[in-house]
Amino acid sequence: AAVGAGAPLPAFFHLVSHAAFKALLFLAAGSLIHALGTNDIFAMGRLWGSMRVTGLYFLLGGLALAGVFPFAGFFSKDAVLAEVLHRGHPLAFAVLLATAALTAFYMTRAFVVVFLGTKKAEGHPHESPALLLVPMGVLALGAIGAGALLEAPIARALSGALGLTPFLHGGAHGMLVPALATAAALGGILVGWLGYGSRAFDPSRVAAAAGPLTRAIQRRFFVDDVAGGSFP
Repeated sequence: AAVGAGAPLPAFFHLVSHAAFKALLFLAAGSLIHALGTNDIFAMGRLWGSMRVTGLYFLLGGLALAGVFPFAGFFSKDAVLAEVLHRGHPLAFAVLLATAALTAFYMTRAFVVVFLGTKKAEGHPHESPALLLVPMGVLALGAIGAGALLEAPIARALSGALGLTPFLHGGAHGMLVPALATAAALGGILVGWLGYGSRAFDPSRVAAAAGPLTRAIQRRFFVDDVAGGSFP
């Protein structure tokens, strides 16, 4: 989105910060699969007590991916959103904002179902060895601090070296972009918690009410059907 809007620096910035927190989430997922022998989150549940270190790392990575302040994703997503809006693409900005909320929602769902859910995972869940936990600890530092650490140096050094204009981080729009991005992240987290944590509403009833849209999503928008079930 940033590159398409003509803003390569925010794109590179988000690539760098994304590398830290997404790798952390992949390793946390690997830790869960290693312990439970499945990648089905609905076969997991109530793992916070037995896998608290993995749970903490998963939580940190999820908050960074959702773009919650002061984690890395907040700074890099804000840079992308600000530039897309500043360069005259309000529709793309709205779509990106909606997907940011969706990201926060599905990460909340994953964390709640896996670590706090009412269903108890089968077998004997156990924490992963240091071989997995130590790299996750290093990546967690990046997920927490990469945004604030890299924001100014990348903007100044790269813009000077490449002759490009530094990205805005709200710039011409003041606090509007970070405020909207934060609202999207917190809104997604709230809806995820209400649906899967406090059970204020039943997600399955929402899916049933959506009818054709739910079926289209479950069938991957019929892409596999059109392609004959296989891709070259």
